[in-house]
Amino acid sequence: MQAKSSQQTRRAVLGLVLYEHPRELTSRDLRDEIGDDTRAAIVDLQAAGLLKREGDYVRPTRSALNFYRLELS
Repeated sequence: MQAKSSQQTRRAVLGLVLYEHPRELTSRDLRDEIGDDTRAAIVDLQAAGLLKREGDYVRPTRSALNFYRLELS
């Protein structure tokens, strides 16, 4: 996968989406919180199978949530 966004931005987007789960965030929520590079990060994370996008809403995939829970245990 050729990353279009920085690792730092991808990490921030995924971290925020996981932290806020089950609350669904919008692309705008993420941009307001993190900055302008979030659109590319969302695309990259979606391509990696870590985010799902439905309309303007972004949420973590089941795989991302399971990994997140394992890391916290």
